[in-house]
Amino acid sequence: MTQGALDFTPAPTEAEKRDAALDLLERTRADLIALARATAREMGQRGDALTSVGLIKELRARGHGHLLDSVDNRALGCVFRGGWEKIGYESVGSHARPCAVWVLKS
Repeated sequence: MTQGALDFTPAPTEAEKRDAALDLLERTRADLIALARATAREMGQRGDALTSVGLIKELRARGHGHLLDSVDNRALGCVFRGGWEKIGYESVGSHARPCAVWVLKS
């Protein structure tokens, strides 16, 4: 009987798993992410503080809801990579889950 080699590679952290999922979304739904980034930037330049939930509401109000049907709302966090600063959290939804609040970096 032979034994397989042991793999001592550390398991990915939750942050690494999250980043990998967001990287995948950016590659596979580049059209949606580009639209969401442009919308967020426009809102941020008005001085609005944003959450992913607020951004989704705005995209739906602008008639882009069909692009969001197969995307988990939390995934739009990748929109706020680079150029944004997290200023806190806000309770959202019926379960009052914490959602990051973002502003454009000055």
